[in-house]
Amino acid sequence: MSIKITDGRGSAAHITSNDIVGKQQASLGTESCVYAVGNKFAYTLVDNNTIEIADGEGSIYGCFWRILPETVEEVTLTTGTQGVCRYDLIVARYTQDATGVESVSLAVLEGEEAASEEEAVAPGITEADIRDTVQTSEYALYKVFINGINVESVTSMMTVCHSLQTACK
Repeated sequence: MSIKITDGRGSAAHITSNDIVGKQQASLGTESCVYAVGNKFAYTLVDNNTIEIADGEGSIYGCFWRILPETVEEVTLTTGTQGVCRYDLIVARYTQDATGVESVSLAVLEGEEAASEEEAVAPGITEADIRDTVQTSEYALYKVFINGINVESVTSMMTVCHSLQTACK
């Protein structure tokens, strides 16, 4: 049977994360985004190797994830090399293991070192609709420019999605 009720009680446990993601994609769209709630994953540069990401609510292709209110997650950057530049990305990474267990975590994708900022290129990310039973999908939160051993800039890569309440006004 190809028809399935997902908001009603069935004869056995039957609602999957794929059902929930499908509903959220239908309601909120398929784009990954950050919601206008909490601190919207604001960053704090602790030192040249540490960035803290504040609380917020987000979606990776309809999979809702969050950093709990009034908490932070810490990411560690690899120390730069004197005389070269690179761009790193801080991403939210959705994964599904071989047993079907899903999770979201923060990760740093390290770019290639280059002689100048103009030659430095940010690494690519894995973007895929998680309803297609992919194992990994990433959403870029920040692009970090490292000049030598110093973090020189942190640029938001996020799209902020507003609530349906705001959209209906």
